[in-house]
Order: sequence, then structure tokens, then C-alpha cells
Amino acid sequence: MRAVGAWCLLLGFGFYIGYSVMYMTWIDLGVYSVSITLVAFGFALNAVSRAPPGDETVM
Repeated sequence: MRAVGAWCLLLGFGFYIGYSVMYMTWIDLGVYSVSITLVAFGFALNAVSRAPPGDETVM
């Protein structure tokens, strides 16, 4: 799961920078929403993969 999280982070940051350089726009809500979703999933998957085994009491 850690590899998928790393790829989500890389795709999120890469998409934002690539789109912004290609179209010369650094403020675009659509790009923000896609990038933030990918980055958030990346951080979440990374955190989940580091949880100790058997820790199922998370609320």
C-alpha cells in the first residue's frame, strides 16, 4: 500500500505542476481539486500502511 500512496503523491504533485506549466495557469480550482484528492489519498494510504497490525480500534 505504501507504493500506491507514493504514486498518488507523485501523480498529484506532478499533475498540478505539469498542468500549470503547460497552460500557464497556477490558480485553477479544477486542478486543485484533482491534485488535493490525489495527495490526500497518498498521505492517507501512507499512514494506513504504517499502522501497527491488529490496531482495529481506530474511530
